[in-house]
Amino acid sequence: MVARAYGLGSQFTDAELVMRLCRIAGATARRGTDRTGLYRMATHLRLSSQDWDGEATFWMARHLEQGHYVVAAGNPYVLPPYEKLEGYGGHFIVVDGMDETGNFLMKNPWPDGVHAVPPLKMWQFLMTHGRPYQYAFWR
Repeated sequence: MVARAYGLGSQFTDAELVMRLCRIAGATARRGTDRTGLYRMATHLRLSSQDWDGEATFWMARHLEQGHYVVAAGNPYVLPPYEKLEGYGGHFIVVDGMDETGNFLMKNPWPDGVHAVPPLKMWQFLMTHGRPYQYAFWR
């Protein structure tokens, strides 16, 4: 999503781009990726990046105000449309802005969709994950 937002990887289909970036990140179907993998992807795409450990909706808001994209790792079972399901897991989301009421605008690849996430719900997403972290990307 971030690569496409910057017009990168246009010579690849979505699936080809994802698989290429997964190889660069060292991701596997069993393990996924981590902050080092996100850094490798950013470096490959020639994007600037900065990471942050833990809950920091203020950090996220600051980067969004500067026009950056934020990728955050958290627990998907506290976000729409899955908040009524019981479960726990790790999941990445892309946050690309805030609305006029202060909600975070989340693009979630699982399932496709954009959702306005209130700050408290974003905090829950981050803090109910074992190792929450965020990564900001920009050109």
